[in-house]
Amino acid sequence: NHTTSVVMVGRNPLERFVSAFLVSHTVNLDFLRPLDWGETKKEPTHDVSFAGCFPNIEEFALCLDEPKGYNIYHAMVKNNETITLDCAELARDIIMQKEPFVVPHARWGYQSFLDPLPSNTEVFFIRTKFLWEDWINVNNLLGSPHNVTVPSENETKRLNARGEVPITSNLSDEGRKTVCRFLMDDIQVYIDFLNRAINLSDDEVKVTLRDLQESCPEIINS
Repeated sequence: NHTTSVVMVGRNPLERFVSAFLVSHTVNLDFLRPLDWGETKKEPTHDVSFAGCFPNIEEFALCLDEPKGYNIYHAMVKNNETITLDCAELARDIIMQKEPFVVPHARWGYQSFLDPLPSNTEVFFIRTKFLWEDWINVNNLLGSPHNVTVPSENETKRLNARGEVPITSNLSDEGRKTVCRFLMDDIQVYIDFLNRAINLSDDEVKVTLRDLQESCPEIINS
């Protein structure tokens, strides 16, 4: 492996997972798809997972703590095929990155990006909450002779408008604690990346860690 430096874009693991869940939800997929594209094509298991097991992120969090076999969902799909899902097992497989199709953006945690990197690889880490500030800084550190063109406020609003979807986060405080607990390993690797990033000052790392502590205090303080 001849890689000497990598640039990563990352965000708070809890926010990242909730976002991945919402963008994968069948209702939101159908809402976001342009009208002239026709019906969204999805695997039957994908539809059944959201319709039967966890129609929202709070139900997903509840499934995480249910015993295997407690919540079994049966559904009839096309061609009279029956799909049977163990909702608790499915939820845990999704968040532990073992199930690649229902919430595909959650398939790759931070560990999957860390594994191929030699220990001496330079890491530049761009935080999504400080996207353009970090982007400009990294660009300058890499020796770019040109300034980064930052989108105007109106352009940013236009790009984010597609985020107004029918299914949004309804995660309760207890649900948040459960999801954070299952993301504990990913959170630790995320912290390792922050500490390893050569473009972030100690103060910038502390700001991001405070944000993470507000999201998952039980994990950070443990």
